[in-house]
Amino acid sequence: MLSGRNPVHTLIGHVRQEAFEQLVRLADSAPLRDGGAQSAVRRVGFCRPAAGVLEVFARVGSADRLRALAFRLEHRRGRWWCSAVELGPGPRRRARVPGGG
Repeated sequence: MLSGRNPVHTLIGHVRQEAFEQLVRLADSAPLRDGGAQSAVRRVGFCRPAAGVLEVFARVGSADRLRALAFRLEHRRGRWWCSAVELGPGPRRRARVPGGG
């Protein structure tokens, strides 16, 4: 979804509303698409902050770029649901200097 290869709606039924809305916002710019380079998951880890909850991170990179993806999974009603998604850091941008035009 975040590389632009698959539509976000394929996750309906697996993602809570707030996380789905965040995925839609993120997917609009395909933040894990890196020109013609192929992105790949470099590392995955997780922690269990509570029973039935996993907080997962993944490092996703291409030839010259590395991004962090984090999401929260909650087990409810016999299923795992994604309840939060974060992606960071974004591309570095020059700081705006007040009055600097």
